[in-house]
Amino acid sequence: MAVRIKNRNCEWRIGDDGMTLGFFDLRTNTNYAQTAPPAPCAYAKRDGWKTEACAAEFDGALLRVTFAGNSGSVTTKVDIADAYFVFTVQEVTGDFDEVAFVNIPTTLQACPEQPFGAGMIALSLKSNVEELPGPQQHLWTAAYRQFGFAGAQTGLVTAPFAEMRAAMKTMVGNAPGVPHSPHCGPWALDSDLPPKSNVFGSPSEENVDRWIDFCHQMGFNAIEFNGAIDYGSYQPNPTVYPRGYDSVKAVIDKLHAADILAGLHTMSFSISKRCDWVTPKPDPRLAKEKTYTLSKDISAEDVDIFLEETTADLPPMINYYIRRSMTLQIEDELIQYTAIKTDQPYAVLSCTRGILGTKAVAHPKGAKVHHLKECWSCFVPDGESTLFTEVAQRIATAVNTCGFDFVYLDGLDGAHVIDTEETRWHYGAKFTFEVFKYLEKPIMMEMATFHHHLWYVRSRMQAWDHATRAHKRFTDLHVFSNDAARRLFMPLHLGWVGLLPWISPSNDPTHWDDVEYMWSKALATDANYTLQRITPDSLLDGAWLKDLAPTIKTYERLRQTHYFPAAVKQKLAVAGDEFRLQQAADGEWEFLPIQAVRHQVDDLEGLTDAWDFQNKFHAQPMGVRIQALPAIDRYESEQAIVLADFAASNEFTDFGPTITILNSGKLYTYPSAAPGMTASVVPAQPEGPAQAACGKWSATRAITDELIPSSAPDDRFSLLDHFEREYRLHPASWVGLGKTFAPGLDLSNNQGLGFWIKGDGQGQLANIVLVTRSHGVVNTQHYIKIDFTGWRYVELLVPETLRFDEHSWPFERCHYGIYRSAPMFSNCIGVKLWFNDVPVDKTVSCLLSPIKALPLIDQPIVNPSLTVAGKTVVFPVELVTGQYLEYWGGKTAKVFSGKGDLLAEVAPQGDIPTLAAGANNVRFACEKASLRPHAWITLFTKDNNTLRR
Repeated sequence: MAVRIKNRNCEWRIGDDGMTLGFFDLRTNTNYAQTAPPAPCAYAKRDGWKTEACAAEFDGALLRVTFAGNSGSVTTKVDIADAYFVFTVQEVTGDFDEVAFVNIPTTLQACPEQPFGAGMIALSLKSNVEELPGPQQHLWTAAYRQFGFAGAQTGLVTAPFAEMRAAMKTMVGNAPGVPHSPHCGPWALDSDLPPKSNVFGSPSEENVDRWIDFCHQMGFNAIEFNGAIDYGSYQPNPTVYPRGYDSVKAVIDKLHAADILAGLHTMSFSISKRCDWVTPKPDPRLAKEKTYTLSKDISAEDVDIFLEETTADLPPMINYYIRRSMTLQIEDELIQYTAIKTDQPYAVLSCTRGILGTKAVAHPKGAKVHHLKECWSCFVPDGESTLFTEVAQRIATAVNTCGFDFVYLDGLDGAHVIDTEETRWHYGAKFTFEVFKYLEKPIMMEMATFHHHLWYVRSRMQAWDHATRAHKRFTDLHVFSNDAARRLFMPLHLGWVGLLPWISPSNDPTHWDDVEYMWSKALATDANYTLQRITPDSLLDGAWLKDLAPTIKTYERLRQTHYFPAAVKQKLAVAGDEFRLQQAADGEWEFLPIQAVRHQVDDLEGLTDAWDFQNKFHAQPMGVRIQALPAIDRYESEQAIVLADFAASNEFTDFGPTITILNSGKLYTYPSAAPGMTASVVPAQPEGPAQAACGKWSATRAITDELIPSSAPDDRFSLLDHFEREYRLHPASWVGLGKTFAPGLDLSNNQGLGFWIKGDGQGQLANIVLVTRSHGVVNTQHYIKIDFTGWRYVELLVPETLRFDEHSWPFERCHYGIYRSAPMFSNCIGVKLWFNDVPVDKTVSCLLSPIKALPLIDQPIVNPSLTVAGKTVVFPVELVTGQYLEYWGGKTAKVFSGKGDLLAEVAPQGDIPTLAAGANNVRFACEKASLRPHAWITLFTKDNNTLRR
């Protein structure tokens, strides 16, 4: 007789053989279970071996499932409510590591629009659910031998989307195994704290009044304390807070009096190497990755340390993203090694003894050598030790003592370092729950990663690191990701965000239209921001931020007071649609639709100085911004550094599979060639204007149906790990070859690239990638469309960003490499040559002159002009690097410094061009100079039909 587990909304039907027969929405009698083939209602695993349910029985209270081969069973207590079930493991028999005690694959779409929804909600730290809370597709939960089977508890909510959150509140509120907070989990959308925007800072007793004025000017109502309270110990820096917690509390009391919240930015369980758990005597509860044995005595002076065991598992190098250490502990001494010897006799070499305030002493043969765990350049506690709890208590103590209103658990995406990738969810949640347990009042909480259990203690989600380029496109991607997150019943975040003046060609300034775009999308989607890179001093460092502040403040007020109705927000939210906030004569706030399209000019020879602009509005006089970029020195410069001379046939080789560490710490590997793709670079005879040895760069695309993970514009983003995209299987046509520099080259004074290229006109894309290393490897891309034949001189200055999604690539699954990471010119470790978009069953080929890194030159752009439909306007001005000119009607154009200071007003000469509705051909010119000009030209148009409430 079939098992029927039923509430008001839903029925789970299981056959006598343990297979799920149905998962029914009782309102419509629709079966959402995947039944072809049927799935076992439960299964168990051990060491890669799996056994499935073969029988099931239910007596109205206990569900007993037997596993095949007489291997064991699981007995689960089932509590039934109108809109949910609660499953609690009572007993597991058999030798298993993991028991999935509910397993229901469904055809549900896991979206708000579906008339029926269901979602598993883990109600204890013993049970795991892989999908995030909310409507789900695969209803699954498991318990583990490692954490104990008995008592593992998970709920199953079964309700239409509109009713699901209310059911979650009831279910979670009755669950003793998870935290409950009025600001977190199913209650987060009811809290008035998550919509508030905040700014990073370290206000002191001396400057807190300036910070208060700064927040009021910016319209921000929270400060996230960052950088002056030590990680691990969570003791205040005495330079900033001389009275310790009393100083911090005095600052927070002043903030509260000014109606400003205070938050504590932490690195979760990370322990600073300055902490008293490290120096002068390391705590024995610090986490160890592995333990080795001294194979011979060492004195206090020995720098080579010999070990009994193989050293193959020790990392030869580390950086911020390689979450391992090069630190060893012998008794109370900490030792930093430089190199490893992986053949016998095994050893670590060139060690620094007695680091971090510990004392170098002699150690006997047989002494234990512990390899410490490390993440974010900090040590970590053993996850099963009291130190793990003590670090959490330190955070709670700082919050309680000082009166913080919220906490950000950064670095929690390193929880896999505590144990394994498979148990990341448990230790991340365990630490967070420990912090929560010791809090004296409910506060807002946020963290740098998102897995299932964190939902209970989370107040908002989707904080990403800020962009440094293409701010509008970055915002669109963030909004796109946030749309997918709305099913999780969480307030949403569009930050972190950085506001930038002119810095370099690798960074886009945030001009007024960028700010309008970013904050209008936040208003449209009810999302807040966290500001980085600015302080009260930023208001004094040029006019750029001071001029933006009133706009930001107004947006913040209008968003948080819900000034505009849903109909207006829906129009504001459309990707690519731009608006400018303005106050009408009657006092009402309204949005003026605008268009701001940037084009980059890199020459005056007809390649980039003429382009088509599509005006989406009515015909109108042109509005424009012209911002000067540096010039690149001549190809023959005596300061040039040759990156590739193509003299040897093996200069560029197949670099094979690349293992990449994502921001989350997860690894992914991509090959150097898509299926059917081959490439080569070989020396060729001197040819072309450079009259130097050339490289013949070729690629062939064979016919194949094989697919490979590769990017696409509609790839979704992971909701677990910020700004990480999920590539799917596609046909692809990319292939790369590379050259490495060891040691790296210092290109600090040679940040432009120049070379000649001879195209074959077949339309393939050439991607010249400069590979540098800072915290991690940065691949700075530069695209050249080979839609020409013959020789062409190319200068590469600005990292490629906007066109990434026009092509399919295997790399940059974490998109920070595209939108955030700046090249570390002081440490260039290689160059890669990628071809893409190679025609099927064709061979493409280009000739390259030697590729040179060239100095940047501050050559002014003199008397820039624009011509449209025979009308030319000239701006009588000299713009040096970073300076920009803006004109949008009237008798004068304004000239600004890179920091936004008004330098001059100039009268345009000639005829102001009219931009017709639709297509316009635009041509840029300026006084010719010895070097090619580089500039960003932004054209503006507007529509007079405003959006109002």
